[in-house]
Amino acid sequence: MGGVSGIETARQIRSKDGDALIVFASTSDDFYRESYDLFAFHYLIKPITGEMLSPVMHRALEQLQQEEEQTIIVNCNRQIQSLRISHLLYIASSNHNLYFHMIDGESFEIRGKLDDYIAKLPQTMFFRCHQSYVINLRHSTALTVDGFVLCNKVIPVSRSYQKEAIKRFSNSLISEFGEVEL
Repeated sequence: MGGVSGIETARQIRSKDGDALIVFASTSDDFYRESYDLFAFHYLIKPITGEMLSPVMHRALEQLQQEEEQTIIVNCNRQIQSLRISHLLYIASSNHNLYFHMIDGESFEIRGKLDDYIAKLPQTMFFRCHQSYVINLRHSTALTVDGFVLCNKVIPVSRSYQKEAIKRFSNSLISEFGEVEL
């Protein structure tokens, strides 16, 4: 690959797109651990046959189609926007305005009620942690006494949601990483 390793290329891709499906093809399994750390979709050992590649590509296509279908439509400044739910960090509400904050730093402001959009979001992925906030649990890296941490931003959790916040955050971690013995 012209002096750049597949692992380094994957790191660069991952830094730009956390959702990219990366499939490694190698002559050995020497870099299997590193590919796992980079959340590789699959790792194939050469020589690769159509019989090996076909199910991987089929599964990748299915996953991409599922992700593509999960969008939310918002009318922002007289323009219809289709936002990928997986890229939505959180929605904030203030004075009948909603602010959709995305993982790439973009945000969209619209007039509306938070309740109308909560109903459109997958309940397993999103959690209302405050009267004015709904977060994407998949992007939450921590739950502190101050609130949920998403991309170095702290989203407050109101007292009435605290017990449920702990439960939902724990369940989110378990579903992502599995049970951990202490």
